[in-house]
Amino acid sequence: MHPCLNIDEIVQNIAGHVGTNSSLHSFAVVCRAFVEPANDRRWVGLNGLKPLVNCLPDHLVGASKTSADTLVSLQYTS
Repeated sequence: MHPCLNIDEIVQNIAGHVGTNSSLHSFAVVCRAFVEPANDRRWVGLNGLKPLVNCLPDHLVGASKTSADTLVSLQYTS
């Protein structure tokens, strides 16, 4: 790896020019030095928590009976 890629500002600038989330993912897997800057860029465009909640298993989260826009946490039993 070139020594200039150890400078965070340079890697952040490069990550800022990567287009889509899938490209940022590819950028992150190229080198360990790119993981944090790529993840920082991916999280910047996150619109709310819904994409994160959608990653949870269905048995942990369900829709509210009172509102279609509200999610409730279901009790986890093992």
